[in-house]
Amino acid sequence: MPRVLKFLLIAAVSILVIAGGVALAVTIWWNTKGAEVVASLGDGTRYAAGSNRQACVTEAVLRVKRASGAIGFTDQVKNELFLEECLKAAAPVDGFCTGVPSKSDLATSVAWRKQTSEKYGLEGTLRQGLVKEIQDFCDRDASEH
Repeated sequence: MPRVLKFLLIAAVSILVIAGGVALAVTIWWNTKGAEVVASLGDGTRYAAGSNRQACVTEAVLRVKRASGAIGFTDQVKNELFLEECLKAAAPVDGFCTGVPSKSDLATSVAWRKQTSEKYGLEGTLRQGLVKEIQDFCDRDASEH
């Protein structure tokens, strides 16, 4: 068998094994944690009633900090869903998106995310997902207006 064919065969099998592993991991996660995530849907919308967008951010940050030092993937998914729902349903705040760069401006986005994460005391990749949610919301909001 030619070397190129062997390489392509090994690469194809490797990709299939990795894809299968990812699919298995997602299935296991969903079967063990999916109900917990689904049960949390609507929390953000309920909290938003009578709240403004800044209150949503404050509550999301508090939820992350209450989760202690070892925030897991499931907690982060729930927190990001909470913040996304809450920002959509909450009362607007003048200037909420002022200074939030477009996601397409990568250099400015990285600096803004770091600065905003530090402002809220969010450390680690998972915790900084909340800051990304704010930017996503402001990006969508800007494109709609």
